[in-house]
Amino acid sequence: VGTLSVPDGVQLYYARIDPYLTYGCKIAIDVDTVGIKKLEDAQLAYLRRLLGLHRRSIRAALFSETGIMPIRYRRIILALQYAKYALSQQDSYFVKRTYQDAVSLFRQGKSGWVGDIQNCLSRL
Repeated sequence: VGTLSVPDGVQLYYARIDPYLTYGCKIAIDVDTVGIKKLEDAQLAYLRRLLGLHRRSIRAALFSETGIMPIRYRRIILALQYAKYALSQQDSYFVKRTYQDAVSLFRQGKSGWVGDIQNCLSRL
């Protein structure tokens, strides 16, 4: 086992770790704080190990030194990008119809995907 440069560690992160941390985030919004906490812990452990920092080091340094976005923000951004994609589709596509139905449910005050996004954004 040897040392790994930060650029190589970041490349390894995006190739091997990020896919696991972001899997399903476009559809399953993080409404449970316990679940996202486990993902954050995994991300922080890797970044601290990569930079050789103590487990009590400040978080801001981890992200500024590596250029990696905190997983909580990355997951909601990916969900919002998916919403943008759904809106850009033709009206005959199921993804756009589904998104329109989700917005309709939200406007009626019912729980659903759009409401979950709103809750997630309000907790940032």
